[in-house]
Amino acid sequence: MAIRRFLFGTYTHRCKAYVDRAFYSALRRTVDPTRQDMYLTVDNSPSDRYARSLARRYSDFSTFEHLDIPPQATSRATFLNNVAVSANRLRERLLASNCDHLVTIEADVLVPPELPALFDEAIDRLERIDASWGAVGGLYYSFHHPALQDPQDERLLQSEEVFSGVTCYNRRMLAETCFRWSQEDTRPFPDAWIKHDSQALGYSMWLYNKIKCRHLRGRWVPFFWSRFQ
Repeated sequence: MAIRRFLFGTYTHRCKAYVDRAFYSALRRTVDPTRQDMYLTVDNSPSDRYARSLARRYSDFSTFEHLDIPPQATSRATFLNNVAVSANRLRERLLASNCDHLVTIEADVLVPPELPALFDEAIDRLERIDASWGAVGGLYYSFHHPALQDPQDERLLQSEEVFSGVTCYNRRMLAETCFRWSQEDTRPFPDAWIKHDSQALGYSMWLYNKIKCRHLRGRWVPFFWSRFQ
């Protein structure tokens, strides 16, 4: 199996502070000293206080950046713009590095410690069957990923249900497209737009059901939008 160099990237906001310990504990367990993977978190909170707090606790394996992003006209637009700008900073860092691919991990998704090897395994298989693969995701969202509940399901499948929760984006694809949002239609998230744009360029989307993660969902829901103002 080929061993690649991944940039593991997370975009976050201070509203996710309640999952910090669980998230970064799980992420730290993916670090393998025999590999050369990179870890980066981009914070889009209103000030850099949260990013500095994260760096004090977790800079032993990850770097942290804060982005000052001007607010948009509505809280929904602010959220979408924050995500798109932050994800594109991860994309920029990938393209400026010698890493092979970008793996996005949302800040409330707990990943298995063998995640780097699982993505290596998935890409080995994809490069034999579909040279035009654009992204391959893991399972984390039970509503869209029913195989999450089936420990025996380890299939590699072409799928429309590929989001940025835990997804490896092909460097070649990211050189041709980027994350975005639309002021005319604020329903889709930036990960839906990059999937749409990439498929229009001929790239395919895949799920590797062997990558099973845990999505932490909870107390942030009632005050979600207000925290982005």
